[in-house]
Amino acid sequence: MSVVLRVADVHVLRDGRALAHGPAAEVLTGDQAGRCFDLPLALERHGGRWTVRVESGARESGA
Repeated sequence: MSVVLRVADVHVLRDGRALAHGPAAEVLTGDQAGRCFDLPLALERHGGRWTVRVESGARESGA
């Protein structure tokens, strides 16, 4: 038996607070992920798999 799960609705949380919710295709974006993790992120979907990476030129931590 094979079970296929699809995410229809997602919630993006930070510190226990909702930043966004709605259809995965609309909510799972680099901008939303970046807001969640406080980083400039790129989020992509290829062949049903999600990937995320830090955008080049990401801000450096200042001392």
